[in-house]
Amino acid sequence: MTKHSIFTGLFLFAATVAQAQTTVILNSPTQSGSAIGQFNTVVGAGNAGAALNSSSLNNTFVGYDAGSGVISGTANTFVGTSAGQSTSAGSNNTFVGTASGYNSLSTSANTFVGNQSGFNTLSSGNTFIGSCAGRANTAGLNNVFVGACAGGGNQTGNNNTIVGNGAGPASFNSDDNVYFGYNTGRNDRGRGNTFLGTGADILAGDMPLYNATAIGYGARVAVNNALVLGNGANVGVGTSAPTARLHVVGNELGQSGLRLETLTNQSHAVAATDKFLTVNAQGEVVLGRPRLQIDSPTQWADRVFTAGYRLRSLSETEQFIHRNGHLPDVPSAETVAKEGVDLVKMNALLLQKIEELTLHVIRLEKRLKRPR
Repeated sequence: MTKHSIFTGLFLFAATVAQAQTTVILNSPTQSGSAIGQFNTVVGAGNAGAALNSSSLNNTFVGYDAGSGVISGTANTFVGTSAGQSTSAGSNNTFVGTASGYNSLSTSANTFVGNQSGFNTLSSGNTFIGSCAGRANTAGLNNVFVGACAGGGNQTGNNNTIVGNGAGPASFNSDDNVYFGYNTGRNDRGRGNTFLGTGADILAGDMPLYNATAIGYGARVAVNNALVLGNGANVGVGTSAPTARLHVVGNELGQSGLRLETLTNQSHAVAATDKFLTVNAQGEVVLGRPRLQIDSPTQWADRVFTAGYRLRSLSETEQFIHRNGHLPDVPSAETVAKEGVDLVKMNALLLQKIEELTLHVIRLEKRLKRPR
């Protein structure tokens, strides 16, 4: 570079500063001499900042053709070749990367970082970080896309948070979704869905889903208003080493840690069955059938047939019934209603009464057979 060219460049730079005291333009000048606003900084060849007018304030354009279309923009920062090239009147935008925010016209409060990120965005309030992130977005508002080509299919969808390279959605107008992970939500066309984990998604080919959540590597959800945890994974609650599809460890010994608020011991049965859920010795939930078992032979009613058993006479039994309104040894209806019954003890008691009746019948038969 010759001394003459250096001097000429300094002269042109000084002339520009003199024209707008707070604006600095350092490029191959194409300005026509019109007012170029205040507090602007333009560094770049081509038409970088070429359209600035007197209402342009607090802008910074760095790169070939960066902000070349800005006329009355305010507080914009465009860095990279053709960054924000078509922006005319936007404000509070930050575009960093070649052709980032290229077709944004009068948008506000957007942050695009990455090659062609937010390339076609005409709306406001978006944050796109990553090469081609949000490239197809046009009218979508308040979206956050982070990752190469993240949210690449979205055009008019709003309020989406998408983090991960290649993360979806498949449709152009999905709202209120949250995707975290590589290639999450690639088949999603619905609204209000949450996918966390690499490849988490809806089942391919399903209808648009709403309020559906899939969490974990490769997790898939197929119905609305549903939560799916994992892809063939065990879920642990209170344990770091689950060994079953749902493994729950409560806080206290003898407590399940489960609560069914709308299903209590006051609820009415809706089906008749002899099967029920119970736990085995390892605490595993299994399907069982009623089976009553005594701890000792003395708990059973066979003692009625022993020699020392005192069998009440029928007259004694009659008197007891008149006084109490129920059989001897049998709890009253009021007691059962208040305290319930032990099925093992009740079965033994009922058998005891049957055996007592049997003895009375045998005695009666003997009397009837005696000769008169």
